[in-house]
Amino acid sequence: FAEKFQEVKEAAKIAKDKMQEKIETSSNHSQIIHFGRESGRKTPSSTQASSVNGTDDEKASHAGPANTHLKSENDKLKIALTQSAANVKKWEIELQTLRESNARLTTALQESAASVEQWKRQFSICRDENDRLRNKIDELEEQCSEINREKEKNTQLKRRIEELEAELREKETELKDLRKQSEII
Repeated sequence: FAEKFQEVKEAAKIAKDKMQEKIETSSNHSQIIHFGRESGRKTPSSTQASSVNGTDDEKASHAGPANTHLKSENDKLKIALTQSAANVKKWEIELQTLRESNARLTTALQESAASVEQWKRQFSICRDENDRLRNKIDELEEQCSEINREKEKNTQLKRRIEELEAELREKETELKDLRKQSEII
């Protein structure tokens, strides 16, 4: 884009320079023709020169189309210069718009980069918290396993107590029976 802008700018400058040269050439040419007409009327030597080169009327008729052509060229160059200037202005506006867009995009990119850094920190914090919670879960599961083992031991101990109580009742009953028998004897 910058290269294209520079090309348009240079083309506009060249067109302006050419138009200026043509205007100067045209005004010099007009002055020469005008000076030739005036001098042709005042001096006889110019009359002789005009007879060699043609009459004043012939010169005027030749100068007329040349002037018309130069004027047409000047008008075309003026239009081209105006269009070039308008194009330069348009490209300058476009360049400014692109610069503003670039600035906005740069700002957005910087904000995104800052957001990425913030998200990375947040992610790291979450990952650490996740690891901590996993370790806690492992500890709790281990505690649950231990509790389950203790419950199993309790259940076994309760059964053993029930068995021992049953055995104790049997022994007490047997002891009563033996006392009764010993009283009888």
